[in-house]
Amino acid sequence: VTRLKRAIKGAKKPVTTVVIDAGSIESIDYTAVEAIKRSYYKLKEDNITLRFAHVSPNLHRQLIDFGLVDLFGHKHIFSTLTEAITGKTPSHAEESKEAPAIPPGPAH
Repeated sequence: VTRLKRAIKGAKKPVTTVVIDAGSIESIDYTAVEAIKRSYYKLKEDNITLRFAHVSPNLHRQLIDFGLVDLFGHKHIFSTLTEAITGKTPSHAEESKEAPAIPPGPAH
């Protein structure tokens, strides 16, 4: 969280979005969940959107199970980095961003 704050403060242009590339994250624990929540709330205070890219089906399920998707919504989860940066999926480019970019996985 401290490194994120420093990066935002040192940015040449105002930061409006932070994207976490989750491509190498297969699972999260309680500590990670709490760090994500703290980051989300701090960014929200500063009117900065938090988005996730390359979210695997397993990680997506964990984000749901830990209540993080309820916190920030499906509209902030994207299949690719480009989609996360632009906030649009190719198939939904002209539609509302409310639809989930990655469909929920099977129920456990």
